[in-house]
Amino acid sequence: QSPIDTEGLSQDMSSVTYTKDGVRIRLLANINLLSDLALARDVKAEGVGLYRTEFPFLIRSAVLSEDEQFHVYKRLFDEMPGREVTIRVLDIGGDKLLAYSDATAEANPALGLRALRFLFRHHDIFHQQLRAILRAAAGSENPRIMFPMISSLDDYQEARQAVYNCMAHLER
Repeated sequence: QSPIDTEGLSQDMSSVTYTKDGVRIRLLANINLLSDLALARDVKAEGVGLYRTEFPFLIRSAVLSEDEQFHVYKRLFDEMPGREVTIRVLDIGGDKLLAYSDATAEANPALGLRALRFLFRHHDIFHQQLRAILRAAAGSENPRIMFPMISSLDDYQEARQAVYNCMAHLER
């Protein structure tokens, strides 16, 4: 913490981080489990820089429903009000296999059916997750969605279009 002029900052001084030489830095937490939120608040994190959504999926014997996901993501936004929260869509496949998936281990997990490639093949899981994130983020000031393992502009455009499609679905 530093008593440096914070004019223009909306957060109180206790949640603003500086290096010893007075340089302003943003401290964002990486969250694997919701229990990590308490530590993030204790260390005065300014938000969640990465919430890894695969952990709730990996510990289950069946895919999480949209409502189950919604409650997890809603808690993230509720416990970090007014702060940036970045939720990474499911980064599964390759070396992280779901017990209830028909996927098998691959020789080179980084190049196989992983992350967005997995989600593009399993649109139902992808769209449920996007709708749950969008519903949970309603009314939040700084929600963000991260797409892992984008390998081309086409991947990004397809993922972005899926978000827009889910937004339209929820508006209907």
